[in-house]
Amino acid sequence: MIIENFTKDEPKKYMVHEMDMIYVEDIQYTTPFFEIFFAYNMTQCVILCPIFTAFDGSFCIATNHLCLKLKLMSHKVRRAFKDARNTNELRAKVREAM
Repeated sequence: MIIENFTKDEPKKYMVHEMDMIYVEDIQYTTPFFEIFFAYNMTQCVILCPIFTAFDGSFCIATNHLCLKLKLMSHKVRRAFKDARNTNELRAKVREAM
C-alpha cells in the first residue's frame, strides 16, 4: 500500500474500517471526504484502544482474583470436612469458609 502511493498517480484508497456507507457510496473515496472520514476513524482507534486494553486488563485481574478466592474457599471447605468432629463444628467451619 505504501509503495503503491509513491508509484501510482491514482493509488487505491483503503478505509481504516472498510464498510459500505449508506448514502455516500459514490463519494466515499473522493479526496476531501475520504481524508476527513479516515482521520475520524483513526481518532476513534486512538481513543478506544487504551480503553479496551484497560478494560481487558482489569477483566483478567478480576478473573484471576476470583479463581484464587474460589480455590482458597474450596481448600477451607475441604479442611472443614476433614477436621470437623461433629455437625455443629462442621457448620461453623463451613460458614467461616464462606
